[in-house]
Amino acid sequence: MKTHRILMIGGVLLSCPSIAATYCVSTPAELTVALAASEQGASNDEIRLRAGFYAAPGNGWVIDIHRKGFTLTGSFDDQNCLSKTSIAASTILDGGHTARPLTIDTSFQQNQTGGQILIGDLTIQNGLGDVVGGLKVSDAGPIYNGAIQIERIAFRNNEAMEYREDNSAGALLAATDGSAADGGTYLIVRNNLFDGNRAKDEAAAMLYSDNAIAVNNNTFVGNQSFDFPGRPTRTTIGAFSPTRTYYTNNIFWGNNPDGLAGTYDVSANSRVGGTTRVTLVDNDCESILGDAGILVGNFSYEPHFVNVTNRDFHLRNESGLIDAGVDVPPRGGVGNFDLDGNLRQQGQFIDLGAYENPTDPLDALFINGFE
Repeated sequence: MKTHRILMIGGVLLSCPSIAATYCVSTPAELTVALAASEQGASNDEIRLRAGFYAAPGNGWVIDIHRKGFTLTGSFDDQNCLSKTSIAASTILDGGHTARPLTIDTSFQQNQTGGQILIGDLTIQNGLGDVVGGLKVSDAGPIYNGAIQIERIAFRNNEAMEYREDNSAGALLAATDGSAADGGTYLIVRNNLFDGNRAKDEAAAMLYSDNAIAVNNNTFVGNQSFDFPGRPTRTTIGAFSPTRTYYTNNIFWGNNPDGLAGTYDVSANSRVGGTTRVTLVDNDCESILGDAGILVGNFSYEPHFVNVTNRDFHLRNESGLIDAGVDVPPRGGVGNFDLDGNLRQQGQFIDLGAYENPTDPLDALFINGFE
């Protein structure tokens, strides 16, 4: 991407609004400046966050997209944001339990097509918001009409306070009617961790697209939907698509810590009717609502996380979820790296969830003393 440097303020690179710009950010104040400058841009700007802790301002960080695309990624580990670790835990956006850390609005009539919003390599935590606590990317109207990709983000302890049908969730709300280069998957959510998020609607995420949605290799654990009148059933994640939603290689475990009746991990039924619009392939689920979708190879195994108490959701060597995934999901791919920035496939097959175990299960027998 071509950048045109004209001014440096506090380490933030500012460029002419008509040319795509890249901003290297090191502090919360610099992030505020970069978002404001990028909002005025006319092309596909990129914001790169250096590793560090970013405490959100009073209303969180907000940008209104006025062009075809936008990228914000973290985990850069050098002065000029030219190299990165891709470890989500190294760059933290923290809402302090008072604000949603990041909002990407599209509150105008979008006349351009194509493009992509890409958010990745971050931890978004302790957010508090109305319809979503952690990250909001567009909504039902006006809706973005490019592709959206959410990848390698740890969503922890975010909470939404309001219920809006099909338009609210604890950690992530993403909505698009747009196109993508991969032949029709317009909303991709992969290699993320959803841990300890809460809402009156979907505990972790609500996804909306008029086209295909792919949810691949995520770990959902400890998320909780509130119990309140008018909601007889609740799920950890919800999706609204008149075409098809695909769930592949995900782990859903322990997502009802309050023990509420009518609470499920994911629904096999489409929100817009029909019987073939939800596909679940090789997911580890404790509870699936309904049976109208296409279900292939799903199971319910204890994941054997490294340490649930310390919220370490890597897989232990003895986990049956290692090498249990589909290397080529029906839609959306698996990406090159896991949430830690390690190569996505380490063993014979891909592992389930956000983290790839670096030990082949056959070798693990010897490591654990079972020779």
